[in-house]
Amino acid sequence: MQQVGAGGNPFKGPWGLTVSRNLTPHESGLKGWSDAEIARAVRTGRSRDGSALGPPMAFDWYKNINDEDMSALIAYLRSLKPLPLGGQAPAAKK
Repeated sequence: MQQVGAGGNPFKGPWGLTVSRNLTPHESGLKGWSDAEIARAVRTGRSRDGSALGPPMAFDWYKNINDEDMSALIAYLRSLKPLPLGGQAPAAKK
């Protein structure tokens, strides 16, 4: 079962197939990202390293989000349970 924000969901569109990214505060997600880096990605569709985020990232819809709403969005993302990509928790060791 996939978990909220953990990514791993396939999206098929005219651009081809993309897989959603992990938005949780896990190492494979946004753990090392600053608030400014998250805000830039949401508003401009650019990752931390400057590379373009692919569809279906709707940055054009979010480019004019005000600072208060952006802060609330980032606070929500940071409140998610940290999960690895796809939300598959590692098996318990016996």
